[in-house]
Amino acid sequence: MDDWKNRQHLRAFSIGTRPAAVVDDHQYALLFWEATTRSWEKAPVLVSLDYHPDTDPPFWLYTYQKAMARDPAHWEELAGRRQERILDRIHLDDPDSLAAQMPLMNNDEQIQTAMALGIIDDYHMINCMEKHRYPTGHHYLVPPPLFGSLTDEVFVQAGFDPAVLPAGRPLILDIDLDYFPGAGGFEKGAVGETFRGLVRRAGCITLARSDKYFDYLKTSDYTLADCEEDCIAMLEQAVRG
Repeated sequence: MDDWKNRQHLRAFSIGTRPAAVVDDHQYALLFWEATTRSWEKAPVLVSLDYHPDTDPPFWLYTYQKAMARDPAHWEELAGRRQERILDRIHLDDPDSLAAQMPLMNNDEQIQTAMALGIIDDYHMINCMEKHRYPTGHHYLVPPPLFGSLTDEVFVQAGFDPAVLPAGRPLILDIDLDYFPGAGGFEKGAVGETFRGLVRRAGCITLARSDKYFDYLKTSDYTLADCEEDCIAMLEQAVRG
């Protein structure tokens, strides 16, 4: 089941001593989360920075389409049953069982799937589109003037305080590169202490290239390759202090 690594152009490396990876499609970060945290004593909390609020239910798009094709009047019940059947096929003592279901997952379903499987214990989603309300997790909306920024003001305006993260609980830091419309977020002095603190606390870091969204949202000739390079350099600098 390791074929996904080649298909996703997986780049695994370290930020300081922290395992890190870059994937093409955001949902495949889930496989890295599972593999990396398998030996951790406690399930981690996820902090994700993204243009989009990637918190649709597990396998929602696939099951919704199947249910609508079968019985539009009862699609919700049918979709729920199919979601449960897919989740029942996944056993975390058999990592291949998760990889086998990934072709059915869309690129905004990885977080709720991680919650359903117990890979993460909680999440904090900082995004530029919506402040959803779910029974689990927390959503924070970045105001338009601050899209792509990593200053302390971003987190203040979005209402995220890192003090809410439980003490003693490990942290995954997850970043979708489509959050950055240009190079400004990585300029000297543009990264605040709040974000630096998240990097230093993280036990695992993932980046998603999300090329079609990055290209759609960018506001200059800034390339995805440049963004990836700049982001990793910024993370490494944050770890060094």
